[in-house]
Amino acid sequence: MSKTMQTLLGVVTAAALLSASPAFAQLQKITVGDISPVAAGWPAMVAEDFGYFKDEGLEVTTIYTGNNAMVAQQLVGGAFDIGTTTTETTIRAIESGATIMIVGSAMLKFPYSIVVPATIQTAADLKGKRIILPLPKSAPTVYWNRWLAQNGMKPSDVEQVFEGATPNRYAALESGTVQAAVLTQPFDMVAVEKGYRVLVDLGTYAKDFGFNVIVASKKTIAERPDTIRHYVKAMARAIDTIYDPAQKERALASLAKRAKIEPKAAEKTYDYYVNSLHPFERGAKVPPDYVQSVINLLLETGDFKPADRPVSRYLNTSFE
Repeated sequence: MSKTMQTLLGVVTAAALLSASPAFAQLQKITVGDISPVAAGWPAMVAEDFGYFKDEGLEVTTIYTGNNAMVAQQLVGGAFDIGTTTTETTIRAIESGATIMIVGSAMLKFPYSIVVPATIQTAADLKGKRIILPLPKSAPTVYWNRWLAQNGMKPSDVEQVFEGATPNRYAALESGTVQAAVLTQPFDMVAVEKGYRVLVDLGTYAKDFGFNVIVASKKTIAERPDTIRHYVKAMARAIDTIYDPAQKERALASLAKRAKIEPKAAEKTYDYYVNSLHPFERGAKVPPDYVQSVINLLLETGDFKPADRPVSRYLNTSFE
């Protein structure tokens, strides 16, 4: 082969490699609002640590608000490009006039547990004591009240106090300020390691209830659909990674580092998620039935009156 042909082949090969690489000359900076750095946000942690956001041309800054409603409010206000909050918070916000929609899922299934000291074995043991819950009308509170009723108790039998972030609820339990707490992973696992016990697994009790979703404003959906598409794609790839046994150790390291937990707690969280709960939906999709179950609950709690409210009022499936 002549030198001229070798040079030409080298140029063609280089051009082919460049064309096969992501065409992102510069990363697009976006701000994502989330609630707190717990296992519910594991896909976003993996997407960041494994470089999936960068592969999609995104430089993501995550801001934790400590409150579901605050994520929706700041998304509407333009402080966030994308948000992760609960399905019920999103639906309430839309019903109040917020121009936002669900565009994907973060942790679809309900991951909460009611954690208590080992001395508490039954619902009756909590009579006259105190439980800390996320919000007065939140799904964990509704399901807690249902469980109490099914076990011969009234909601008023156990004093209810409220705090939006799991780490703070865990701190209240550990300090003895409350005798029961609604916790998500890995904090329920950490509590069990310290001698507490799970009184109710709400992940099993509240079947097919849509939990955390990826949300965007209608303005962003209309003006920057590719930004959302790239974000959802990175999250979907991260979910595949979490479920991939070959990536287990790296995924666990990401969770332990970003949620600031011990490796043993991360390992137990992995075992619960991958082998039991399966909380993450492949493709970061949101099955309409999961949204419908939340609509039904909000109708039950009187958040709005029964009316023709199709799932499409809240869910945009064009990014799947």
